[in-house]
Amino acid sequence: MRKKTAKYLLITMLVIKGLTPAVFAQSYSVIVETTPNADIRSIAAALGGTVLDSMGGNVYLLSLSSIPTNYPTGVKYIEPDTVQLSPGGHGAVFSVNPTTAADFYRNQPAMQHINLQKASPRATGRSIVIADINAMVDVRHPALVGHLTAGAEFLQGTCVSRSTLNQSAGGFLDQSAGGFLDQSAGGFLDQSAGGFLDQSAGGFLDQYRTFLSESTASFLDPLTASSLDRMSPAHGHGTVVAGILAVMAPDAMIMPLRAFDDKGCGTTYNIAKAVKYAVSHGAQVINMSFGISGQTQTLKKTIGEAVNAGVTVVASAGNGNMAVPQYPAAYPGVLGVAATNLTDVKAS
Repeated sequence: MRKKTAKYLLITMLVIKGLTPAVFAQSYSVIVETTPNADIRSIAAALGGTVLDSMGGNVYLLSLSSIPTNYPTGVKYIEPDTVQLSPGGHGAVFSVNPTTAADFYRNQPAMQHINLQKASPRATGRSIVIADINAMVDVRHPALVGHLTAGAEFLQGTCVSRSTLNQSAGGFLDQSAGGFLDQSAGGFLDQSAGGFLDQSAGGFLDQYRTFLSESTASFLDPLTASSLDRMSPAHGHGTVVAGILAVMAPDAMIMPLRAFDDKGCGTTYNIAKAVKYAVSHGAQVINMSFGISGQTQTLKKTIGEAVNAGVTVVASAGNGNMAVPQYPAAYPGVLGVAATNLTDVKAS
């Protein structure tokens, strides 16, 4: 019996030992720019990797087993594709009276702070295409019907959220707490308290003018409204920002470009490829409501190309009230947009 047990143990150890390299093998996604006419497959082979994707302009996404210290002939630069985000929350689901206008939120305090009612008669965005690089958009949302044009998805590679991500150096959107869509601590709309639909603290629903009363707008119990899928990835930042664009420029067309996955995770490569797509598909404006404190060669170059092509590039300057420059807002030629709360004080 002991011999059999020892035999099985030995076999088990050999199997585990044999599997160890595969189990713990690590791969790295890197962005590579080559010189014109360089053979990317030969370069990938020399680096011991594989080509995952290309975006034009001699820029490629490769998978490597290690970060190289020496570059093969034909390589201009290699940088890790490591812009990653922590998962966050989703928007809430609520109902309104069937007769309520789809753009009912245009009279909310934030819109009043920027004098939207005075600006609307002067410009509505007619004949303009706005590419919004973001998360998934609910294309059937009433507020977006008639405002969307064809979009695209850019989700190449594997985006892995890191709980240890240094938010002060690499966090998107929520500089104060951590999540890409952390509605409780630094949400995109409700600067004063948190929730996109926080009725108790003066958020999205206008407490000052009681635009929607409790009799015409109520929250739905997720248990009785499961068909609306409260946790749908489309009920988040992408739809929120598209809704803002639609009410700010009602005659413009919004091109939804999804570069962030269901957990709010995105990479430099996917964002840069989305920028290239927007330029080549006729967008006059590119909106990027996100940012990090670090620069990347790929994104800087791609955004520079968009600016040089005459595209207006807009990006978030952050909600964290920090002196650290945030990118892509701080890149040359980009229009950075700051945030204030409902009392018109700088968001923090």
